[in-house]
Amino acid sequence: MSDILKRREIPIVITAFVGIVVILSYFISFDPLQSTASTFTSWGAVLVASMVFIGLINLCQVHLNHIRRREKGIWPFSAWLLVAMFGTIIIGLWAGVPWGTQNDAWVFIYTYINTSISQTIFSLFGFYVISASFHTLRARNLESVIFLISSFVIFFWAMPVGTYIWPGFSPLGDWFMNVLTAGVYRGILLGISLGLISFGIRVISGIERGYLRGGK
Repeated sequence: MSDILKRREIPIVITAFVGIVVILSYFISFDPLQSTASTFTSWGAVLVASMVFIGLINLCQVHLNHIRRREKGIWPFSAWLLVAMFGTIIIGLWAGVPWGTQNDAWVFIYTYINTSISQTIFSLFGFYVISASFHTLRARNLESVIFLISSFVIFFWAMPVGTYIWPGFSPLGDWFMNVLTAGVYRGILLGISLGLISFGIRVISGIERGYLRGGK
């Protein structure tokens, strides 16, 4: 019995069956099929939610190893991460009624600590973006010139002062966003969609086995 359960054909068959049922439910109006697909989708949501606890365990293992080994330059931040994480969880669960995101203590942590830190990180990230843009936006060849012109057009189009510098930035920027950018964006989405379809076919047919242990 144990040898049968270890066979890798079983998860492949289960994956193929669930995938085919869910896909067919979008094209065939049949109540038992729709109900089964809805059940499978609910199971998937529960499994994804359970992955949060697995990620929590893995996070604790990694950072506890850093603390135990006293890795230079790492373990103090690992300690702070664990303290902040479990402190937030404890406050959100046991700080009183109402529970969760409606709790005043949790709202204070999220509004005045988490939000402030996030804004600070994004502000620092802005300087890196400016530095990278300075090194990137150099007219070395024709492609760089086109990229440079497009960047400046979108830059002045997004700024209120751009229309005062030249009124043509507004219609030109709209054309860039609604025609060029939209076309490229749709092309990228089409490529991603085709890639996902081909990957799904490989998974359902059993060719792609990366989700199995060892990937073979």
